Amino acid sequence: MTTYPQALRNAKIVGVTAEMRVVAVTPEYAADLVTWHYPAPYDCYDVSDVDPEFFLDPRNGFFALVSGSDELIGFRSFGADGRVPGGDYDDSALDTGGGLRPSLTGQGLGRQAIATGLDFGRRRFAPRAFRVTVASFNSRALRVVTSLGFRPVSSFAATTDGRRFEILVRPEVAPGACSIAVRAGADAGRDVPALRLFRGQAHGQRRRAGGLVRGVRATIPVAARLAAA
Repeated sequence: MTTYPQALRNAKIVGVTAEMRVVAVTPEYAADLVTWHYPAPYDCYDVSDVDPEFFLDPRNGFFALVSGSDELIGFRSFGADGRVPGGDYDDSALDTGGGLRPSLTGQGLGRQAIATGLDFGRRRFAPRAFRVTVASFNSRALRVVTSLGFRPVSSFAATTDGRRFEILVRPEVAPGACSIAVRAGADAGRDVPALRLFRGQAHGQRRRAGGLVRGVRATIPVAARLAAA
């Protein structure tokens, strides 16, 4: 299992801020992710109740966020798992979410982590807009995504447990330009799995955590947890 250097658990996090990359989730990364525990009130973001195989299935849209030395910092995700039951969603934006290693939260890394994920998602999926769903109490994450250009569009109570959530959207490019980019990639045969993931969301072909996520925490889809700030 990948372990995190003690040097990056303390305040000396220059190595982390210097470089972040989004890469495929490996079995080692997935096994590490499900050991993470956040302090209250962020403990609702724990992913210890998720089967590691869920992160490894490319249909679920999860990716690892790593440092320059390939140490696991967090995760990013793209797709329908970022939606929370009860929210008013359409197909005009690509849902995205993620989280940071618990020992790195609250240290100002959230903005870079989310920005790195958005840059990756823009290049890989070319969406017309990104959308995030954030728990209303999570003021840290709300500040970060707002600073990155997301704007609130709605607020709702989850149909599962009544928890309040905010939906925010950030447009990327004009719809016509996005359509051309996606068509060009498809015509050239490039990145077919990534394009298919975005199209699959548009057709409602989602594979939620379902039986892989158990208990109360199943009310917050893994991707929507946004514990990165």
